Amino acid sequence: MKNNTLLFMALLYLAISSSTAATYTVPSGLGAIKRAYLAWKNTTSVKILTGYGECNGYYWEVTSDTDVDLSSILPSGADWVYVYIDTSASSFPTPSFVGSLTEPAWSDDLQGWYDGEDRCLGAVYSPSTGATILSFNSDGLKYFINGQSILTNASPDGTYKTTTVDVDTLTPVIANSVFLSVRGQDIGSNTLIQIKSTHMSKSTAVMKAGDIAQMTTWLPTSVADRSVEWLGESDDDSAFSMWVIGYQIER
Repeated sequence: MKNNTLLFMALLYLAISSSTAATYTVPSGLGAIKRAYLAWKNTTSVKILTGYGECNGYYWEVTSDTDVDLSSILPSGADWVYVYIDTSASSFPTPSFVGSLTEPAWSDDLQGWYDGEDRCLGAVYSPSTGATILSFNSDGLKYFINGQSILTNASPDGTYKTTTVDVDTLTPVIANSVFLSVRGQDIGSNTLIQIKSTHMSKSTAVMKAGDIAQMTTWLPTSVADRSVEWLGESDDDSAFSMWVIGYQIER
């Protein structure tokens, strides 16, 4: 009986060990990513948080938060910096990361945003001051930034108009929505705010208030054209303003 018990315990241990190992090493499905979000570190570096996923047929995992120094490729002018898994430099399942100014493209075959064999994990903005990363807070795939003006004290006329600065320039190509702060004014009357994505026929966000109307809102965008349009009543004051304060990405 004692020998049978010992044999059972040994077999149980092997079964549990095998199960644990299999769960740990089985590659994720095509296109899958779990966590591995970007986080702010300083003006020249970001962190990749722990996570795992699939890249070009390889399973990878980040077992501890990893710093990525982008100082060598930060542009002298305003531009987006994309952070990739560098497939050729990786020893999977341990990935290597690289920054690039090259925009990724969506791959139906790989179910992700890629530049060649390298999969994009996120993007950060380098403002016109150059060679720095604009500070941000992130909540998963949502990034929150210091407000970047796209419209200042504009005069509404009752028709849709484009913003002075195109939202395309202040969101990465992998963005699927933009977070906006909008303000309108009509002292002594009612103020109307309407905004929409250029590719949509109707307003996504509408607000009517008293002397001053101000709101924040997420606005779905098109990958092909992330521009937004705005509308205010023709008798409103010349004070319609808008800022990009965040964006959400897909990977």
